[in-house]
Amino acid sequence: MKYDVVICNGFLHPDIIMYPPKGQKITFMRVLAAYKVEIRLGAGAYSGMMMSRLGLRCCYIDKVGSDIFGLFTVKEMKRFGLDTRYIKVYPGNNIFCVIVTQNGEGGTMVCYYPKESLSTSLNEVLSAIRNAPEGKILYLFSWFWSFFFPKLKGKPTHKILHYAKKKGFSIVLDVNYKPKENPPKYEVEELKKTLKDVDVLLPNLRDAEIIVGQKPLAETAYSLLQLGPKIVGLKLGDKGCYVASKEESGHVPPFKVEVLDTTGAGDIFGGVFTYGWLKGWKPKKIATFANAASAFAISHEKKNKYPTLRQIQELSRKFNFGTKYRVLS
Repeated sequence: MKYDVVICNGFLHPDIIMYPPKGQKITFMRVLAAYKVEIRLGAGAYSGMMMSRLGLRCCYIDKVGSDIFGLFTVKEMKRFGLDTRYIKVYPGNNIFCVIVTQNGEGGTMVCYYPKESLSTSLNEVLSAIRNAPEGKILYLFSWFWSFFFPKLKGKPTHKILHYAKKKGFSIVLDVNYKPKENPPKYEVEELKKTLKDVDVLLPNLRDAEIIVGQKPLAETAYSLLQLGPKIVGLKLGDKGCYVASKEESGHVPPFKVEVLDTTGAGDIFGGVFTYGWLKGWKPKKIATFANAASAFAISHEKKNKYPTLRQIQELSRKFNFGTKYRVLS
C-alpha cells in the first residue's frame, strides 16, 4: 500500500489542556484551580487527523509509551482513520504535556521527559526512514529534536531529509520550535542545509526569524525560498498567513470568527496546506483554504475542530475576499 502521507513526529503524546478561572495562573502547585480539564492528542497528531478527515491515506512512524497515555494516543488515531501499524510501543511512561491558558494555548509544561535509554540516535532515525512504508509525502513535524533527543546534539541531522528525498518522498516540514531560548547555532545551520530537500516549509514567524533573521514579511518569505523549498506557508496567527512560491506570493488575510479554542490551529493549517499542495492547487487557494480550516478549528471545540472539505469551502465562500494579495511589511 502506498500512503499519501507518512508522518514523523519522534514521540507521539497527548496534551492535557487546563483552563484556569479568569485572571488566575495555574502552576505545578495549583493545578486544582482549573475549572475544566481535557485530554487530546498533541502536536503533530492534529495535522494527521485533519489530512485523514480530508480523505488522505496517512500513517505514522513514531513511538508511544505502554502506559495509559500511549494507549489513548493510538486509540484516538485509529478512531480518526489513521494507520498506526508502524507506531512502536516502548516500555514505560509516555511523554505528555500540560497546556495552560484560557483559550488552550500558551504555557506548555512537559510532564515527562524521555529517558536517555529511549532517546533516538541519528542512525535510528535514518533506519526509521529506510524502513518507512511507501508514500508520496513525508510530513516531518518539528525540527530541533535535540530538545527531546540528546543523542542528536551535534549530529549532521540534515542527512535525515536528504535520505528521505533519495527514497522518493516529497518533504513537508513544520518547524514548530517551542522552547523560549533560541536553538544552538549549529542546529540552525543543519536546518538551513536540509531546506534544499524540503518541498513545503511551514514555519511560524519565530521559526522564520531563527532561520533568516528579522526582516519584512516579503523579504523573509523570499529568503526562505532561496534556501530551497518550492513553497512557504508562513503562519502569522491572527494575522493569517504569508504564502510564497516562484509562481506567486503575498499575504492572505485571516477569517474573522468567534474564538473558542485555539489548540491545534497551526497543525490543522499545516494539514490542509499539505492537502492543497498534494492536489496541485495554486498557492493562494492553498493558503486561503488552510486559513479557513484554522478559523473553523478555533471556532469549535474538541472533536468538532476538524472540518470537512465542504465545510472549508462554505467558510471560504462566506468570507469571499475578492481581493488580490496584500503585501505586509
